[in-house]
Amino acid sequence: MAIVQLMDSVGYGRGGLTRVMYQRLEVLKEYTDEEIWVVITGLQFDACSVFSSLQRDGFIPEGVKVHALFDDDYVGYSIRGRDPEFSFDPGDGALVAEEKEGLVRRYYDISGKFLGLTKYRKNGTRISSDIHSHESPQLCLKTVEYDALSRPRRAVYRDSEWNEKFETVLTTRGELLYSAWKTVSNYSYRCTLFNNDTGKAQLFSGFHEMRAWMLREFLRGLPGEVTVISDEPATVPMITLMPDSNGINGIGMIHNTHFVGDGSGDSKNQLRGWAKYYSEPRGALQKIACLTNAQLGDLRSLYPAWTDRNSRAITNMVDIRDVKARHDFFYEVLFVGRLAPVKGVGTLILGVEKALETLPNLKFNIVGGGPEDSSLRAMVEQRGLGDSVIFRGWDEDVYSWYDRSDCLLANSEFEGVPLTMLESFSSGIPIITRPTLYGPVEIVDDGVNGFITDGTPEGIADKICSLYSDVSEFSRLSQAAIDASHRFSPKVWRNKWLSLIALDVTDDNEASAQ
Repeated sequence: MAIVQLMDSVGYGRGGLTRVMYQRLEVLKEYTDEEIWVVITGLQFDACSVFSSLQRDGFIPEGVKVHALFDDDYVGYSIRGRDPEFSFDPGDGALVAEEKEGLVRRYYDISGKFLGLTKYRKNGTRISSDIHSHESPQLCLKTVEYDALSRPRRAVYRDSEWNEKFETVLTTRGELLYSAWKTVSNYSYRCTLFNNDTGKAQLFSGFHEMRAWMLREFLRGLPGEVTVISDEPATVPMITLMPDSNGINGIGMIHNTHFVGDGSGDSKNQLRGWAKYYSEPRGALQKIACLTNAQLGDLRSLYPAWTDRNSRAITNMVDIRDVKARHDFFYEVLFVGRLAPVKGVGTLILGVEKALETLPNLKFNIVGGGPEDSSLRAMVEQRGLGDSVIFRGWDEDVYSWYDRSDCLLANSEFEGVPLTMLESFSSGIPIITRPTLYGPVEIVDDGVNGFITDGTPEGIADKICSLYSDVSEFSRLSQAAIDASHRFSPKVWRNKWLSLIALDVTDDNEASAQ
């Protein structure tokens, strides 16, 4: 038997979801004798080298094997000897203008027409090249993307408005792997996978279908029965769309709310686009796991095919730390996570700003990064909060930040069961959060191990000030946080996962299909 963990991509500085997958790999490696694999399914060049680096640094257990759909030489599915003209050669006579210390080089011909540009890494290897039209130099005809060794791996062809319309992807040997058209939402469709052995090609309706087929071909080469675990909406379609999946048992783990809104009122009738892939056992998908009992109950009500026989609630785990309840203040509050709109960090900053009127020495440490990094920094600078709100970037040693903080702030629009909250409890740190479904509202007991706010800057400031109003009350909250962490011990989590993997639901799924 083999157990396969699907991951859309791998890398450093990832959030709680990635860390959960790493934790599961450690458990599987320690408590089973099965062959353990990670299959990287996204279009990530250098995925295998990044995986090896993560394994070398201890994030992924030794002995776990890796396969990447678009980074390995996919045996038999490339056409040798073709030159798709991926290279960008502006010619010896081209004029060069450099910027960003030579990391971007723009090329012009002798008449001043723009030919294109190339972006470089600091080590001198290429990242990408934009190739422009000779006749209309304002038009970018295609973009070539390179791997870490400057090998061309992908060409994207654009229309006159710079929209991606068509792509071709190469193997590490520079041979054709697949080509596809692109929708306005950047989804690859009408995908053609090339076969070198037969000289033919295979057409798929979409990227999900092509990856499902590629994944199945890989899984068929593994010994015995195969269990495949998906934790991401990006990877679960490969399980549900997998053709001829005999001997392949899929588990879909839902980490986030499947509702578009906050799960209240009319938003319970608005589902995320990916929810359809979890609607019933199909393809190789046989079992479902959710993070909380409330989420599992909602999912079963929505999709009756999931019952107590083929679905479980498995909350995340946290290492139980040997800490004592806190009896004094650091006057530092903390956010750990991705700086994205859904996290509501801007509102947290406004809440801290109001709290500073009462607590002028308060510090707000923001540990993380993401798409809102620049805009949030600009906001802090504009409001003159630079001495109080400090951006710390990503830090793998998150516990060092819990150990110097008085509480964790959270304000997400939606969540699963954030590892940051469990880590906070295990460090004796109370949590201030809005009543977010599902995890926060089920984890944080208002006034016991933290506070529930209304999500407004005024509400956040009020709870921060309440936290600092009484040190003996703070100590009680700290002890309650430590006590709460024991509900999420590694042993409980481990046993639930091993039980789910071993669960035989074949009879139930056959009955539901009849």
